[in-house]
Amino acid sequence: MSSSNPFKRPFDKLGSYITRTSLLLQEIEQDELDHFNNDAELDISCREYLPSFVKDRTERENIPTHVKTATPSPSSPKRAKTSTQEEDANVKSLPSPLVKKEASVKHFDSFPRYHSVVNNKGPVEPRCLEEITVNGKKYLVLKPLGEGGSGKVFQVFSYEHTENFALKWVKVRNKEEMENVKNEIELMRLLEDSVHTITLFDSEFTPQVVLMIMEYGEMDFATLIKIKSLSPWDIDFIRYYWKQMLQAVCATHGKDIIHSDLKPANFIVIRGSLKLIDFGIAAVVPDYTTHIARDYQVGTRNFMAPETFTEGSNSASDTVFKQGRPSDIWSLGCILYQMIFGLPPFYSVPKHMLAKTITNPNHDIAFPKHAKYAGETIDIPEELSAVLKMCLHRNPKLRPTMSELLNTKF
Repeated sequence: MSSSNPFKRPFDKLGSYITRTSLLLQEIEQDELDHFNNDAELDISCREYLPSFVKDRTERENIPTHVKTATPSPSSPKRAKTSTQEEDANVKSLPSPLVKKEASVKHFDSFPRYHSVVNNKGPVEPRCLEEITVNGKKYLVLKPLGEGGSGKVFQVFSYEHTENFALKWVKVRNKEEMENVKNEIELMRLLEDSVHTITLFDSEFTPQVVLMIMEYGEMDFATLIKIKSLSPWDIDFIRYYWKQMLQAVCATHGKDIIHSDLKPANFIVIRGSLKLIDFGIAAVVPDYTTHIARDYQVGTRNFMAPETFTEGSNSASDTVFKQGRPSDIWSLGCILYQMIFGLPPFYSVPKHMLAKTITNPNHDIAFPKHAKYAGETIDIPEELSAVLKMCLHRNPKLRPTMSELLNTKF
């Protein structure tokens, strides 16, 4: 093994990481099926719209239909397949997400259409099993995946590509919020050539709602960490995903973008690989400086660097909070800490004391030498502890750069 590339491992071992991750993700398949089974309005005749594992299981388990189907009645004469229909059937069997299947997809009236109706609380969000259109392309809303301050993310199914996507539904209430969404989309466009950040496929603006179609992930990294914590200690798991996080942040810093909200929930697992998501509060560093200045604090407190809590001033003597690349490095250290010990370094501190504790140089961060996995006590490798301590240095100037982290001995 070359010392210049400590992450290099045999391909069969890397393959095993992906295989193990895939096994963990199989639980999600059952969740998807349960979601459809519990919905009395689902028309099982629309199997061709569903992800393949849902379609296969509903057929295998002989799940009854609940509503009137759109298939011909028993008394209707059966027509022989034409050559065109046979070709469509063959195209349908192709697994490639790039294959369009418009010729074989039928739209049923059993799914209501989503309308961005405005009530006294603002626009109404999509509901499960509603059809939503983004730039003329139809999607079926399957279930909510998560939500933030301005909107929600849903799992949707594309009629055109017959696969799942993520729909981000963002409510905009004023011009500033609209500019924030436009900034997020612009940053995602800047990173579209990176395989380590989420891909934005489409977006549509309305006066009060912005719709964004993105890659769909099997689960977020916070969930994977929680599941993995119940298994025996696996240093290769940590190496594998730590390197992918570094590559994702390196890609953003390479475009002069500071993410500002790095945490496990903002990485998602897509076919065994990590991708960075949620650029809602990210920003580009101006050419004349090494940091960005905001007039308010942003981020998730358990993963925020000390300098992001400290008030500074700009040339106009306004109070600002500064963030730079070292702030993202600190956040990465907090994520690595959670990967090892199951929780971030300041998890035991009360919320109202977090800012004071994180910025207090006299408060020592605990770096245990041992950890428990599946009932077994293991020793934390010294090189791993060294990486943690470098990232979680309170002085941002003494934290490592991305290139230094990618070349560490761990």
